[in-house]
Amino acid sequence: MSDSPVTDTLGQPMVMALLALIAIVLIWSYWTALSHLAERWWNDPDYTYGFLVPVFSLYLLWHRREMIKRINLRGNWWGLVLIALAAAVHCFSAYVFTKLPDALSLILCLIGIVVVVGGLPALKWSWPALFFLGFMIPVPQRIEGFLSNP
Repeated sequence: MSDSPVTDTLGQPMVMALLALIAIVLIWSYWTALSHLAERWWNDPDYTYGFLVPVFSLYLLWHRREMIKRINLRGNWWGLVLIALAAAVHCFSAYVFTKLPDALSLILCLIGIVVVVGGLPALKWSWPALFFLGFMIPVPQRIEGFLSNP
């Protein structure tokens, strides 16, 4: 028997299938943004660290895994508002053919999913990893040029 209701819930096959489905839909929906990010990380020497950012974010979640066992996860429907906002930004980004808002909407969508699944306690647990994901997004070239040329 497990120590916490979180472990009991996460072990259920239905919950695992739902999490896998969410991951598949998220990857499918953001495939273009992810491919643009990967292309930039691969071709721009200033952003080769981008491949490590998601891995380190997962490490942060794993490192804080004991914290999640002690909290009572209660989903919050306000996460759907964040997901809807992320979808709007995603659509806007596709409409105006710009990449930065698309990548930012991915992080916003992940925040929304965390809030829907676990509420504010889950967000408190995962905020360092979600915040760190911001480092995988390249700075716009105009700002990069401004910062590099004093």
